[in-house]
Amino acid sequence: MSDSVSDLKTIHTMLCLNSNAQARFNFCTTDAANMLLKTGHFGIESVEIYKSVINDPRILDLMAAILSHTYRKFLGDEGAMFLNTYLQEIRSLPKLISFDTIQQSILKLRKTFRQSPLRDFYYGTFRRLNLQTSVRLVGPEVFSGKVVDVGADDNILGLVILELCPAVSCVIGVDIEERTPIRKGNELQFIVRTSPSQLPVAENEADTVVSRYSLHHMKPEEQLSIRSEITRVLKPGGTFIVFENTYSHSMEPMAQDEYGLHSKMLGLENPVRLRLLLAALDIFSHGIKSKEIPFPYTYKTVEEWKEFFKAGNLIPVETRYYGIPIIDLHQAPLGVFIFRNEKNENMLLKS
Repeated sequence: MSDSVSDLKTIHTMLCLNSNAQARFNFCTTDAANMLLKTGHFGIESVEIYKSVINDPRILDLMAAILSHTYRKFLGDEGAMFLNTYLQEIRSLPKLISFDTIQQSILKLRKTFRQSPLRDFYYGTFRRLNLQTSVRLVGPEVFSGKVVDVGADDNILGLVILELCPAVSCVIGVDIEERTPIRKGNELQFIVRTSPSQLPVAENEADTVVSRYSLHHMKPEEQLSIRSEITRVLKPGGTFIVFENTYSHSMEPMAQDEYGLHSKMLGLENPVRLRLLLAALDIFSHGIKSKEIPFPYTYKTVEEWKEFFKAGNLIPVETRYYGIPIIDLHQAPLGVFIFRNEKNENMLLKS
């Protein structure tokens, strides 16, 4: 992994130069929720999380503080005005609020963003630079051979990996649905997952597997299945790279807490409230995008992620906890992990 403490300052500069401008949480797994996700609604899980945030001023204030710094840094005055308008609307909503009212508020946010110049910048210059940042935080040299991207969305991360990582021969993007993915011959492929718990990739086919902010959108049983699938498709000694919204009480953040946001976050103390903050930031991000996504509330601490994958014979090689580094538009606390697939090595030795 590259020396990311010094890299962060370079990345900040690069991004800014290229920008102009479970107390109350109710998890729902009903058929109605699934129907809402498929029919263009924002999703009942997301609405329930928003209802909890509206009723917790401390979390709402911290979310607003984080987003205020990132929107002004990367989208300038126009971005700050857009955010302030929306936050004012959220704060004006009544404590006892209906599903439909929150639904309409979120869809209004999405429509406003899509009709503004901010959308073109976000999906163009900013998003590509942000993905380049992710690759550089790990180190381009860590990616090698055939790469499988779990939760690839439109496959743009695969394109960036091919551009920045000379040791990569091809990237296979995998996701549960097809959103007009980028393809580039055999170098950049895309495969739809027909099952949320299986990867359509052959055993021992991948040298590297990457998951960028996709694991917390999976239910616990899906996380367990995907863990097994990752060890299956990785070659002996293969590398698994994870980017996750996470937090730690014991690890010192690698990024400077210049605005005191990380300290305020840890001050929430209650794990349910900490996870609620992570969910709120993530939902705001997806609120401005034209896609629906599940929020089963399966966030983990840095330490929990390490133990989770270690139990699946994915051995931690390096862990970096950045705190809240202000390098993304919707910056939740960030952890980056590198694991080595040890299970297949042991299996080969036994055979």
